[in-house]
Amino acid sequence: MLQQLRAFASLLSVEMTLSRPYKRFWRPISVGEREYPMTGSLRDNNLIDPSVAPDRQQLVRAYHSIQRDLASTFEYIDPHDKNLTTFSHRTYTLLLRACTEFENNCQAILFANNYQKTGSLNVIDYRKLDAAGKFSDYELYFDGWSPTTKVLRPFEHWKTTHKLPWYSAYNDVKHNRSINFPNASLDNVVTAVAAVFALLVAQFDSYAAYEHQHGAFGFSTDDEAETSVHRHDNCMFSFRKPSWNLNEKYGFDWSEIRDDPERFVDYPL
Repeated sequence: MLQQLRAFASLLSVEMTLSRPYKRFWRPISVGEREYPMTGSLRDNNLIDPSVAPDRQQLVRAYHSIQRDLASTFEYIDPHDKNLTTFSHRTYTLLLRACTEFENNCQAILFANNYQKTGSLNVIDYRKLDAAGKFSDYELYFDGWSPTTKVLRPFEHWKTTHKLPWYSAYNDVKHNRSINFPNASLDNVVTAVAAVFALLVAQFDSYAAYEHQHGAFGFSTDDEAETSVHRHDNCMFSFRKPSWNLNEKYGFDWSEIRDDPERFVDYPL
């Protein structure tokens, strides 16, 4: 009887989860009482299915190019609280590149989910993605910062408004650098770069770690908790993922649905 009750409870929990993945949105997979992290096994390849993410490697390469150039900038501007407002042509260029990648990623997710709009997309459209990916709950950490680890929540403002301070700074300095050059500050640059990394993780999980990666090596974690801090030697930032209710998690077995033409569903934007 006890085994039957456990089997019923396991079946019920699977039915409460989502039976099909959304396009380009990572979520934890819960099957019965077990939690399946995205490890690169066959069941997890929905993250890099070329029908919904043909540009994954391009986006990851672009991010890591920016990350390398930011690390090079630290040879001239020390990553320190005293330099938060420091700006230069180098930080200006990095801010433009990072925010362009932010736009590219958001647009790719919107288009994959058949988002329809007449005219150009903007941050009001991008904010619609937050409900599906919980970007505003991502917390990132830069241990190389002084005097203490820099904690970044690049999308936190999306909880209350569509405006993102670092993205507004980008628009201001892009349209009038002569007046708004100080907006290309080191603080805004680091936050913008962290935002791009968070978007990649929210789409591809550990497939964001290497630009030429086909299989996922995984992120190491501080513990086994679902929202533990994740780290990877190839990434500047460690991060903490959002928490998810059972009815928000995936409950599919990718090996069973991967050949189904309807294996993905659009997120209702």
